[in-house]
Amino acid sequence: MHKTRTALATLALLGATALGAAPAHAGDLPQICTSKHGFDNGSFYCGGAYGDGESLWPLNSGDWVDFVIGLDHAVWFRTTHSGWNSLGGYFTGKVTFTKKLNDLNFTINALGSDGVTTWSRDRTHKGFVTDWYVKG
Repeated sequence: MHKTRTALATLALLGATALGAAPAHAGDLPQICTSKHGFDNGSFYCGGAYGDGESLWPLNSGDWVDFVIGLDHAVWFRTTHSGWNSLGGYFTGKVTFTKKLNDLNFTINALGSDGVTTWSRDRTHKGFVTDWYVKG
């Protein structure tokens, strides 16, 4: 009988704690997704600050460059005709872009691990990519 009362008291305490805790909103939590675009598979973060997880950059040739935040929190990219390549870093939000001169010359932006600082890398029309820098 004592064990039963103790078990009931423990359940009541757990229930009261659970009722007092704020529930997490599923839309705010990162999830793991795979590509919807079908030109290569891979897992990456989506949901919450990651949005749908994929950031697509169109090229004039009709091809695409797909950017995601991988499960290691690095920025990863692939083209219509290539596999995944890492740009490194540690990020906590979706990749965004700033267009420069043309479809091959743009800036990649991503939210850093502090959740405040935006880090960037520039890609030139000749394919060169700068190191990560804090956008000022």
